[in-house]
Amino acid sequence: MAASYFSPGTAPKTQILTRIGASSSYVAGLLYSYEDGDIHDALVAAQVRTGLVYLIFDHRIPFLEKTRLNELQDAGAVILIDRFERSIRSQYLLIDDIYAVSGSFLYSIPFPTKYASALDVITDSGQFSDYYNDWQIHYDHADLYVDPWPPD
Repeated sequence: MAASYFSPGTAPKTQILTRIGASSSYVAGLLYSYEDGDIHDALVAAQVRTGLVYLIFDHRIPFLEKTRLNELQDAGAVILIDRFERSIRSQYLLIDDIYAVSGSFLYSIPFPTKYASALDVITDSGQFSDYYNDWQIHYDHADLYVDPWPPD
C-alpha cells in the first residue's frame, strides 16, 4: 500500500517531517541531495530520540552542505558515502521497518515548493523489504564520511 503526495506545495515535505518526527526505532536513508534545514533538524532530533540514524550519500555529494553532515555526525548519526562508481539516482528513507518514503522529491531548497515532484509513502512489507535490500547493497560498499571529503 502507498499514499502519494505531490508538489509544488508542501505536502511531500510535510509527510517527510511527520514520518521522521514519529520515528521510534531508526531512520535509514539513501540520498543524493540534502540541503533542507527542516529535514536536517528532524533527522538530528530522530538521532537524539532513537540513537539510530544511518544515511548514505552519493560519492560526488552534489549540492551538499557539509556542515549539516558534520552536525548529524556530531549528534551520533552514522554518515556513509557510497563509493561505488555509479552515482545514486534514487532517494528514499526507511523508517522503523514500517515506511519506505520514496519519489522524485529532492531534500533541498527551493525544490519542494517550486517544482513538480512526487513522494510515495509505502507501507507494504514486501515493497519495504525491496527498499531495505537495495539500501543494504549500498551500505555494503559505503565508507564512513570524514571531513574533508574526499579524504586525502
